[in-house]
Amino acid sequence: MNNERHMGRKKLNVWDATSIVIGVVIGSGIFLVPSNIAAAVGTPAALILVWIVAGVLSLFGALSYAELGALFPQAGGQYAYLKEAYGALWGFLYGWSLFWVAQSGSIAAVAVGFATYLGYFVPSHGTLVEFAWPVQIAITENQLWAAGLVAVLTAVNYIGLKYGALVQNAFTLMKSLACLAIVFLGCAGGARPIASFFAGGSAPSGALAFTSAFGVALVAALWALDGWNNVTFISGEAQSPRRTIPLALLLGTAGIVAIYLLMNVAYLRVLDIGQIASSERIAADAMQTVIGGRGASLIAVFILISTFGCVNGMILAAARVYQAQAEDGLFPRRMAEIHPRFATPGFALVTQGIWSALLALSGRYDQLFTFAIFALWIFYGMSVAAIFIFRRRGLQAAGYRVWAYPVVPGLFVLLCAGLLVNTLIETPWESLIGTGLILAGLPAYYWYARRKPDDRHERR
Repeated sequence: MNNERHMGRKKLNVWDATSIVIGVVIGSGIFLVPSNIAAAVGTPAALILVWIVAGVLSLFGALSYAELGALFPQAGGQYAYLKEAYGALWGFLYGWSLFWVAQSGSIAAVAVGFATYLGYFVPSHGTLVEFAWPVQIAITENQLWAAGLVAVLTAVNYIGLKYGALVQNAFTLMKSLACLAIVFLGCAGGARPIASFFAGGSAPSGALAFTSAFGVALVAALWALDGWNNVTFISGEAQSPRRTIPLALLLGTAGIVAIYLLMNVAYLRVLDIGQIASSERIAADAMQTVIGGRGASLIAVFILISTFGCVNGMILAAARVYQAQAEDGLFPRRMAEIHPRFATPGFALVTQGIWSALLALSGRYDQLFTFAIFALWIFYGMSVAAIFIFRRRGLQAAGYRVWAYPVVPGLFVLLCAGLLVNTLIETPWESLIGTGLILAGLPAYYWYARRKPDDRHERR
């Protein structure tokens, strides 16, 4: 059945969609990752350069997805792009990886991050439950808090898109203000001059060593900038999606890149490159230097706000991918069900919530997500490469076309290829396992394809 008939009137405006972009991307990464980047590249100038390059590449990706969003303004977003360009199999494998590993694992990981910082104010009692069979599992209080957060936000999104969007808008506004507060406090209270950004530190010697270190740092920065594609999942519920989705991608991604650059400038105003590289809690250490002991508490509150909004955005968006797959007969039929009262993909939301909560309780989410990263970059590259396929077919979006075609999408595809090669060289075992997890969906795809051949249809 057609998705628009299912969902009734479209409800998400540009601000709602932009809130999803910002809310999903800004989790805990920017509060922690700059330390890893500084340790890799060794100088303030290189640290800033990494964020500039990562920001430009992310914008290239967002610009490219904006054309895809205008071309296929329907639920499922990236799933639909892959399906239309390469066939149902590739769309299915993307949705499969999203449900079993990538999105559910991310929801679990960020929820546990929320619970960890909640422990700053609510003392944890450690391990509460232990199982030794069939596998050894220890459930901590933090994991229970994480599962509870997933349950609460799943319920909020279950009872109506407007409630999920309301939570998203509120927490996106709060986290944006929190990030700007760090920028203001760091820049106003820091004593280190801007000129010091171009002095001090020690970069890896030799072009090859520096290039390798820069690549490692770039991966970390791109991880902190990841998630802007989630807004494409809700295309089917956006007002004027051919306009709303491209605008949200551009405004949201550009805003995030600007905030991240300013936050790194603030860190450098307060701490030298060596202090940043050795810090395990860069944002907390910077604020503690500026305002004293209250700094750590302030950052803990900021991260609670940030991770809460991030989990909500991921829950809201991803369920629409599973709904779209189910409508194509490529996921359990009940995943396509729309609640008669709340007009939400209720069964998909609940199923996603249960699996994410179980991953949080199992403690295995981080390993699964690490394995999936390699395969997800394959899908990123394939999605942007699809622009060339659609242009060759004569399909062009009425509302928006990517700027500087074919340079922008071409450079992004090359980035994906470079990252995949680098990851395969640096972590071959994890990369192969990640690919194996995706390919494990092949038997399921052929089972669905044979079982319900008459139920599948194209939603154009």
